[in-house]
Amino acid sequence: MERNKSLGSKTAFNSKQLFKMYILSRLVKGESIYGNLIYEDLKSLFVSTFFSPSYSVIYDTLHNLEYNNYIVSSWTGSNDIKNRQKRLYKITDKGIMHYNSTVANFVDDLKSNKYVIEKFISLLS
Repeated sequence: MERNKSLGSKTAFNSKQLFKMYILSRLVKGESIYGNLIYEDLKSLFVSTFFSPSYSVIYDTLHNLEYNNYIVSSWTGSNDIKNRQKRLYKITDKGIMHYNSTVANFVDDLKSNKYVIEKFISLLS
């Protein structure tokens, strides 16, 4: 049986890593966001592709970011049915430092993998 090996850096095609960097990129701009907004944005960006987010991956990523003190959350809204509570996320100083120190290498990895994939597409077309 042949093993399926990924091209390039393992982090480049790791959906959790992609979601993590996307979330931090939104928050580093000073936005406060909630999980469903992230889900809806990603879902609309990748319509009709195999790369679609799931709520569980988004919320797992948010919880992991919070656990590592890259983001903090707070509840907003009321408990009544018409105005449900939402958990808003904001980036911490540690999160800003982490994002700024990793984003350039992450983008370089994505570009390297894009180049390899484009080469294989041209060879196979």
